[in-house]
Amino acid sequence: MLAAGTAAFRREAGAPPDERRRHFENALALYGEARRLFPDDPRPVFYQGLCWERLFGLAADAAERRRTFELAENAYRQALALSFPAPEYHPLLPYRALASLHNAAGKNASALDFLKQVRRLDPEYSRASGAERDIAALETSLSRTP
Repeated sequence: MLAAGTAAFRREAGAPPDERRRHFENALALYGEARRLFPDDPRPVFYQGLCWERLFGLAADAAERRRTFELAENAYRQALALSFPAPEYHPLLPYRALASLHNAAGKNASALDFLKQVRRLDPEYSRASGAERDIAALETSLSRTP
């Protein structure tokens, strides 16, 4: 199920917006089935968050942006609550994704807070994952904002 969802997710590259939207919706359904089969695995819900975040970027109006933002944020927070060890998945990935989502929504201060949580919880992962670089960039950006 995860592989099928990921295949649908990746098909969006280079596609027109309506087709991209359809690929993300297909991936959401496949990841939903994986969640049903493996409710303690954080990956399907995390990947659903990624789909919702991409749909947030494709939203046609403010109401759709708000809805997809909330769905992405909820999925990432649910992934944080799951502690089942999964291959090729770091348990702090949802914090990185929340930072990305908030940054895309122009909520730079909260994006920075999520990245700082990564640093606090696992300094080594923070350096290896690029969170330190992103923290520096956001701090610079926020210092220039009146």
